[in-house]
Amino acid sequence: MSKKLQSFGFVLLVSGTVLFGIMHLAIALYIPDRVYTATPPSAFVTVLNEIY
Repeated sequence: MSKKLQSFGFVLLVSGTVLFGIMHLAIALYIPDRVYTATPPSAFVTVLNEIY
């Protein structure tokens, strides 16, 4: 039972980590599209523009 429970915990840890990464990637790709052109760029958008 202990080995089965340990395997289940490992699967949950890996899947949670992957979900966490995908969520942050989706947010990073979504936020720049929400900035309106009439407003001056925020610090976040300025940093993203410098990176890319």
